[in-house]
Amino acid sequence: MNATRTRGLSIALAAVLSILFVCEWLVAQPSSKRSLPALTSQADFDSLAVTYDPDTPYALPHVLFVIDRKDKNRIYYVNTRRYAFHKDFVNGTYLSLERGREFFENNYLKPNRRFIMGTLAYQTPVKRWTFEFWEGDLIPPDQIKLAHDIVNKTFFAPVAFKPNSIRQDEASAQLEGMQRVLQSDIAREQEFRHSCRTSICWQRAPASRTRISRTRRNSSSNTMVGGWHSRPNAIATPSSAPIWIS
Repeated sequence: MNATRTRGLSIALAAVLSILFVCEWLVAQPSSKRSLPALTSQADFDSLAVTYDPDTPYALPHVLFVIDRKDKNRIYYVNTRRYAFHKDFVNGTYLSLERGREFFENNYLKPNRRFIMGTLAYQTPVKRWTFEFWEGDLIPPDQIKLAHDIVNKTFFAPVAFKPNSIRQDEASAQLEGMQRVLQSDIAREQEFRHSCRTSICWQRAPASRTRISRTRRNSSSNTMVGGWHSRPNAIATPSSAPIWIS
């Protein structure tokens, strides 16, 4: 009888430990939801966000977003832990099966596009929320304003527009009722450390957000495959990631 009871307790204990292990594993996994229609709290944002350079003065927590103009301007705040690129989300949720060059041209270059694809981020140096587009995105002014209005209606804090190119700067400069944060504003607030304790002074430059290590160029063309590409002085985020294959 005692042996049977002991065996039963052992089995029960093993079952409890197994459940606890599974629960801990689930908590450690990225959120299973694909997207949210609104971010009404910091907790909502954190559940989807990825942060570059965490625990530094240059931390950049961010979430991708997609606006479907074909579906009454419905916005998707993308689970960026699950989908690193906009096209992965759009294809993975079957919003569109366009791929490669066709998807790139239809949604980054043409004005009459179906999807507006950007990134919402917290700019730590200036302590402000911004949304932005890939620097090569030829998004027209009316769609910049549309994105501004939709994001600000569905986010829990005011969000300013951060242009990433001269074209976007000029296109947004005259839009009424839209606040902007420029790269120069962020650069001014970056933390610079100076030391002249010896005859040689040094200056620590802000951490660069220009990331090109994941960009590969076809040697016979200017085709970009699978990554980010950015000029100096521009902040490259996942929104800065047109992916096409010739």
